[in-house]
Amino acid sequence: MRKFLNYFETNKRKRLPSSSLIPHNDSTLLFTNAGMVQFKNQFTALEESKYKLVTTSQKCVRAGGNQNDLENVGYTARHHTFFEMLDSIQQAWNLLTKDFGLPKERLAISVLEGDEGEVKLGFQMIKLSIPCVDTGLGLERMATVLQEKTTNYDIDLFQNLINSFKEQVMIDPPKAFIQCFIL
Repeated sequence: MRKFLNYFETNKRKRLPSSSLIPHNDSTLLFTNAGMVQFKNQFTALEESKYKLVTTSQKCVRAGGNQNDLENVGYTARHHTFFEMLDSIQQAWNLLTKDFGLPKERLAISVLEGDEGEVKLGFQMIKLSIPCVDTGLGLERMATVLQEKTTNYDIDLFQNLINSFKEQVMIDPPKAFIQCFIL
């Protein structure tokens, strides 16, 4: 994550901290469910933005609504209710393919039909009063690819949690049990 954020800072982005998991002054959301939530007032022209270009690693909770991953938690090894969302696009592509050395043929990009030439990753189009591109790249999923692991639960982040769990309960349960427990 540090390399991701540092990369964008060197490309003229202002690094901002993760906002609260409980959105401030927003009765439409119970939890912060995307990296763009902290910028909602700027996108809807309720506030003027202090910065034109930013990068963040936003802590997110998804447990309902349009971006609900809850029904997939426990059934896939890549869906979580809590994760960190990384943002930006052209520089993200350069970071993944040049700095991290990932082969372009291993990466997939979705393009919103009818988009005026700008590539956007994601599922929904929301009318905004200012231009915005959101990569929507999950930290855990990126770590899985970079560490050449099969599932998110095999990355160092989760392995540290699993090992701490093992030490606390002083047992070494089968791997399948640990994955089910953490899901």
